[in-house]
Amino acid sequence: MNKPAEGDHMTFTADDLVTRLVDELDYPPDGARYMAERLAASDPRVRAGFWRWWRDGVVDDALRIEGYTAARLVTEKGLNPLAAFVTVDWLCREPELAAATIEAGYDTIAGPRDATH
Repeated sequence: MNKPAEGDHMTFTADDLVTRLVDELDYPPDGARYMAERLAASDPRVRAGFWRWWRDGVVDDALRIEGYTAARLVTEKGLNPLAAFVTVDWLCREPELAAATIEAGYDTIAGPRDATH
């Protein structure tokens, strides 16, 4: 895998993430590509938090949008870390809609799935 420089969260690409998502986190290839593309295109603040988790396994509360953080989404809503970071990115882009949707209980991020998932 083409690995970005340590700590260089601003330059990772979807290709940098896909192999690990499939091999270590058991994502189906299409789902891994979908999530990797969303994360690579996310707000720089989201990429920074994601990169901390990717490197160290720590989901923190550093970025709070509409009262939500990635850590809160993991803890309270049961999202996995990748879905939590994608959701925080959505909160950055569409804060009112995203927050209302989360509060209404629609707390999953839909993406392509293969027939076995």
